[in-house]
Amino acid sequence: MKVTVLQENLIKSLSYLTSFVSTKPQLPILANILLSANKGKFKLSATNLEIGISHSLGAKIDQEGAITIPARTITDLISNTQPGKITLESKNLKLHLIGNNLKAEINGIGAEEFPNIPETLPRSEIILKKEDIEQINRQVSFATSIDITRPTLTGILLIIDKNIKIIATDGFRLSFKEIPGSEKYETDSQQIIIPVRTLIETGKIYTQDTIGVFINKKEGQVLIGDDQTVLTSKIISGEFPNFERIIPKRNNSKFTAGKEELLKGVKATSVFARESANVVKMRIKSQELELYAESPEYGKNQITLEAKTEGEETEIAFNYKFLLDFLNSTNSDVVSLETEGPTSPAMFKDTKDNSYFHLIMPVRIQGSERAEGS
Repeated sequence: MKVTVLQENLIKSLSYLTSFVSTKPQLPILANILLSANKGKFKLSATNLEIGISHSLGAKIDQEGAITIPARTITDLISNTQPGKITLESKNLKLHLIGNNLKAEINGIGAEEFPNIPETLPRSEIILKKEDIEQINRQVSFATSIDITRPTLTGILLIIDKNIKIIATDGFRLSFKEIPGSEKYETDSQQIIIPVRTLIETGKIYTQDTIGVFINKKEGQVLIGDDQTVLTSKIISGEFPNFERIIPKRNNSKFTAGKEELLKGVKATSVFARESANVVKMRIKSQELELYAESPEYGKNQITLEAKTEGEETEIAFNYKFLLDFLNSTNSDVVSLETEGPTSPAMFKDTKDNSYFHLIMPVRIQGSERAEGS
């Protein structure tokens, strides 16, 4: 293989790949990236077997071929090289690099040992807008679990039909977002669970207005990409919880309040809540909302906010971290809460976005107080 590329293009491409390389690889090859020149295209690929990426960049190809080299070595090397043209040539499992102030040789491993990952998107069954990915990551991704013993909760559920429903839950809270479909799907209505990291990385890498998605259930994979970059991820197997079962069917109490005022109130009460199981109590009263937290060791405080209230007066408690996560996910200046009562899931809404809601399980404040999900 012999190719010539610009240093600034190569380092940008390498930056895309570094997060897909195994930090503690079971196989030495997984610490490497694949460089390949074939059919007029120069591509860089990386994978940790759970998620992988193939990215093409402009280059002058004098000789086709392929080699894998340590990702950290070439990234550190190229990032400290002057801008300009760099020639990469592989011979006898070594990569030779020549640039303006560069002359280096990196030991590699044969390309035949590198895992096979897709380099092209077969077709797009779904088209996602960049703004859709951004909204999913802001409003849904944070609700996934980090408990690897419950793998389905570490992923995001996509229900694909005329519209696409995106759901995440960690067992203590749940986020729901619906986005309009922009393609006539070639398959019947289906559901898949994909790792949350897949969508987060998608948001980081792609800058185009639209991104194609192809679901390969036979291989247990989802492919996301365009003509230049293809991201491949495993589909998580297992049964996602029946989220519709916990959606409140009615509400006995409701408040609507300014988001910024509520955000400041939660932050103020968190000073004491974080010293006492993270619990903040909400008291919904006539046209006002009280936030209250108490620490036996440090003290207590109460914040009173103006609010539009409906239904019964009630008191309900939450983990303040969950409240902050929801409030930071919204675009509207006004948010609302609806609940059946102190022990039922509370539905939080962005009043300007009917496609989004967030459920939080309350903390039981009768008897022994324990913050759920703290």
